[in-house]
Amino acid sequence: MHTVDFLFTITLLAFFAISALMAIVIGARVYERITQNMAINYDSRTSMAYVTEKIRQHDTEGAVSSQTIDGIVCLTFSQKEGTETYTTYIYEYKGALMELFSNNAAGFLPESGQEILQIRDFSVSEPISGLYKISITDSRGENTLIYAGIRSTGEKAMQTGKGGH
Repeated sequence: MHTVDFLFTITLLAFFAISALMAIVIGARVYERITQNMAINYDSRTSMAYVTEKIRQHDTEGAVSSQTIDGIVCLTFSQKEGTETYTTYIYEYKGALMELFSNNAAGFLPESGQEILQIRDFSVSEPISGLYKISITDSRGENTLIYAGIRSTGEKAMQTGKGGH
């Protein structure tokens, strides 16, 4: 009789150990997927939030524009301080979203900018006056598109959409 009790206890202990190990493996996989999704959302949301906040900060008549300088697409923000005019450039350079704040006399030197976030692509267009179409492809290839309107010109638009690359 004692042999049956012993085998039952060992079998029950082995079943419990296997069940616990399976729960740990499943939990680790779920955690990994959640972490990956959070990273993707962080990249997409952070880059767009950064650009839209810059637009809101510089929402004055004629301060925001899109330009292509030396083949690099830039979203530019002009501001005047005293007698000097300064420009902030937002652009993609060597796989990163960059920002450069520069005196207009110094010009645009893309390598001098501050890296904000790793991305694959950044494009800006102005389909109608005062409305900017901004597309950012993050480091994982996910494309996020936003339309941002400048309120100081009478346009009021802030709409986002997300699509695969």
